[in-house]
Amino acid sequence: DLCRIMSEASGASILPDDDWRVKERRMTVFCHNAALPHVMYSIADVTRLMWKVKDENTYVLCYRPDTDKLISETLRKGEQAKVNAGREMVDRMMSSRDDDLAALKKDKPALYLMKSTGAGDVIGRALKASPNLLKSMASGEKRTYTASEVAPETLQEMQNLNSLILDIAGEVFASRNERVPRFLTDTLARPISSGNVEIEVNGDIPIGGNRRITADQINSVCSGYAVVRTDGRITGVLPIINTDSSIANSLAGLATDLLDNPGKPFEEVFANLDVGGMMQAIGKDLTSNYSVYKKDIPYDPAMMSFIDLGTDPKNLPEALKAFEKATGVPVFCDNFGSTDLSAELLRFLNINILRQGTVYDVLTSLCDAFNLNVELANGQFDFSDIKWFEAIKATVSSDTISNWRKEYEATGFLSLETLLEMGRFSPGQLSFAFNSDPDLKPLAGDFVNNANVLEMLAACDADAINAMMTEGGVKSGYLNKRAFNAYRSLYQTAGFSGRTACRIKLESSVTGGALVYTVEFIPDDGSGAKKVEFRIPSGKKQ
Repeated sequence: DLCRIMSEASGASILPDDDWRVKERRMTVFCHNAALPHVMYSIADVTRLMWKVKDENTYVLCYRPDTDKLISETLRKGEQAKVNAGREMVDRMMSSRDDDLAALKKDKPALYLMKSTGAGDVIGRALKASPNLLKSMASGEKRTYTASEVAPETLQEMQNLNSLILDIAGEVFASRNERVPRFLTDTLARPISSGNVEIEVNGDIPIGGNRRITADQINSVCSGYAVVRTDGRITGVLPIINTDSSIANSLAGLATDLLDNPGKPFEEVFANLDVGGMMQAIGKDLTSNYSVYKKDIPYDPAMMSFIDLGTDPKNLPEALKAFEKATGVPVFCDNFGSTDLSAELLRFLNINILRQGTVYDVLTSLCDAFNLNVELANGQFDFSDIKWFEAIKATVSSDTISNWRKEYEATGFLSLETLLEMGRFSPGQLSFAFNSDPDLKPLAGDFVNNANVLEMLAACDADAINAMMTEGGVKSGYLNKRAFNAYRSLYQTAGFSGRTACRIKLESSVTGGALVYTVEFIPDDGSGAKKVEFRIPSGKKQ
């Protein structure tokens, strides 16, 4: 009844799942001049439910309660960790300890700038006066507050921050016989509380035309931020500067250079800017983010034909740039936590990007290749909350890796059963597993980079092998070309020709200090079975 009444009153679709029992979460809701999202957030707080919002960027909202307690608890803990980190960052900026400013200037330029200019104290006072605002900013929540929902002291400190920034900018530009840019004075010189005030938390910032600074880009510098609007016009920004961010420290170093060298021409200051280093810092700070808003966006395979960059991780940015050029879809990525994983993604792009299809097809294949479960809504892929490195690390458990290592240490071999177990994982996951363990790392070359024997053995009982033998071709989603060629070579060595359909049986034994694999081909037509043996001496890479 509650959901029905609110749906009728608001025009929004509020859909409880069948297993949601309101009677188990009794409450009374009072609404007076409150926006629907605020009411729904309040209900979520009372019921400890997480709302799944279908589309929060339009006026057509659809709320669905997420009753999975495990997910909700995980999200709650993750949000609380973000909030705690944000509070710690604010405390760090406001710290009254007698820090060695010279050391900070060298090692933590962003923290030095906050302390030396007093901006950190102003930001800290503004946020401590409104804990709810600090919580929203630090947790990554996107929300809009009215002036009545934050403390008057917060608005005053925002005005003080504007004045401080204008004073600093005035000194910098006056020392160079320049005028403060108009966009700064138009924005920061306006009184904040002279009209209808809204504080938008963690939203994109339009900068003219269709261009905007996205939340992902801002979060490479900030642990959270709010934009102040008075009568719809931006009149200030309140950031929690991430003093550990590479890009924040790079920008702070540039600002410090401007402050420390009055009269030095802008051209000389910017000439010392390490553009390459800045771009690397941006790439390092941004989380992996792939977004596609239309599932039918085509791409031109001809434009991708020049991508043949091997698996050197240094070439990954160039490959992704080419992908963006051909698809029109911006691709932002970090180093994925490991050079091996970067190489694996690059390998995937090289293999798959030339196939005719859509961006949707490519990214669906990308999910399959890395065994990632990514929610797809309205044709939009969003990987922004996924840590690729952690996803792969979690797939091959430490216990599994430990068992592989113990077996190798005890026998000098990896058994057929182990190889079959490995076959369940993607090359990227195996790459992490082998390279994360110093005892297994020597095996990575044969089992990961040259995976034909592994894939051949691991998939030996798959029906796909018979299909490929019969049809004489490699199907997407089965084995790679090297693995298929290895099968075909054994098939021909056994004395078969043409396209005789066979079942495959594998046996292994240790004979004379070597591991012996026997591959038996059993034809479906009842003709005689044939065997092929090959040996791997102990002590060599398996």
